[in-house]
Amino acid sequence: MKYKLLIVVLMVCILSACQRSKDKTQDAISAEVVEKSETEFVEAISEDNNKNLVSKVQLSQELLKKGLKPLKYTIKDNPAGGNNNLLTLSISFENDFNKILYINILDENGLETARAKLEVKGEKGHADYFDVMFRKDVEIKAKSSILVE
Repeated sequence: MKYKLLIVVLMVCILSACQRSKDKTQDAISAEVVEKSETEFVEAISEDNNKNLVSKVQLSQELLKKGLKPLKYTIKDNPAGGNNNLLTLSISFENDFNKILYINILDENGLETARAKLEVKGEKGHADYFDVMFRKDVEIKAKSSILVE
């Protein structure tokens, strides 16, 4: 009888220990899933915000004196490949203009990360959109500066 009681007590202890381990494992898995979901959410928000944090386009004083005015710009993925490497500029013209412009992308430290040439023709009183395509390995990042000279 003692042995039966001892076996029953041992079985109850083993089962309760297993149940406790199971509960702790489930809690740990749940916490890990929540943490992973939170991380993915924060990264997605950061990624979306990065697209909205790009610095303004700056035209050189020489171009401003010649009557060019930046209106709007967008940065998208180039259909030919790459991320955030297609810059579309809208420029208005106060005077007739026909010249090659140089577009420089600078990182947050002021170091040049990319450069492109763009032939721009415009008539006085008009505005137009111009696409500037950078290489596939170029990415215009948050806090980048875009200089047009």
